[in-house]
Amino acid sequence: MRTALQAFGTMAESGAVVRLAARWDDNGWRAAAASTRGADTRMPRAATPPIQAAPVLFNCRADPRPPGPRKLRRSRNWLSTHFLSCHFLGRGPARASPAEEVYMSLAVWANAEDVPTKVCTNARLGGAPLPHPTDPDAKTHGQGGWDVGLRFANIDHLAGQLDKLRISLPPHMCPTPPSAGLWSLPGCTSAPCRPGEFVTRLAIVAHGLPGRIYLGGQPISEERELMALSVKNLGNLSSSLMRIYWGTEQRATILFMGCLAGQGKKGDDLLMALSGLWPNRTIVAFTTVGYMLGHKMLRPNETCMEPGMRDTEYLYSGSLEGQQDEPKSRWRDLEWMPWASESSPDAKVILNGQFLRRPIRDNP
Repeated sequence: MRTALQAFGTMAESGAVVRLAARWDDNGWRAAAASTRGADTRMPRAATPPIQAAPVLFNCRADPRPPGPRKLRRSRNWLSTHFLSCHFLGRGPARASPAEEVYMSLAVWANAEDVPTKVCTNARLGGAPLPHPTDPDAKTHGQGGWDVGLRFANIDHLAGQLDKLRISLPPHMCPTPPSAGLWSLPGCTSAPCRPGEFVTRLAIVAHGLPGRIYLGGQPISEERELMALSVKNLGNLSSSLMRIYWGTEQRATILFMGCLAGQGKKGDDLLMALSGLWPNRTIVAFTTVGYMLGHKMLRPNETCMEPGMRDTEYLYSGSLEGQQDEPKSRWRDLEWMPWASESSPDAKVILNGQFLRRPIRDNP
């Protein structure tokens, strides 16, 4: 094994092959098989891999975060939104079970630049390294379950940043080993970090109106109106939309965290058009006004905010006046104003042209 690892340090070209001075002893295995005198030497496959002395780089545990009974109405599609708690182990006998040996998910919160919030690059609640909280919707200062925060100027900028995540991840996504372990061998110069990830969960935060999402900024000019995501503009934006599609994992969830974008027939038409362009992606838009309260979501000792948007019952932003006044605020009431997700009260959800969920508060 050491020889094989050292060989990697000698490769200078992609696709290079290094032959090792080793070959299978053909006569040895034949003799070993013959010594059983015909008996069946096969053993049943173990349900759990045996303990190994070889180094194990990561021990990952899937966290399905099942909802409590009081939060069932806004529980998520847990099958498609598992997140993992991963810890570097270095050398040791620990071995993850088969169910735990899966790729890490990557949940991205992307804010349009004209939205008056700046989510922290490390979008994990409180900046914690790991794990995600068991209940991502239980805190009032932000929503858990997110990994990376981005800001984008327009749809091309967003697609470009998702492309970069497939090449390299931000530093907080790269675990540091507690000891040198294998990385002290010749040819190994750094700790392991995945080269990039497909996004399994993407929140796109922008201003909206029924059937429109302003990914290039609010419509103060004809140019920005042409950059709005709508059925009319879908053809002009299709190239960037497909880059976003290919930057997400199969069965990923894409949430448009903007006010009113999913409302009524215009919202239906937009979601149906996007679903035709993005097969095998769960797409979510909201039929009411979303709400963020900056000073409540500000991360302590930092100038950035926690991720999350509240799902409200209102159709007009003016109805939220007074929420910043602490005596009048219902910000702490997570039953009345839950964090927006694909299962919160006013989410409209579509997959492969079929509406999975229609909220009660939806104007026809």
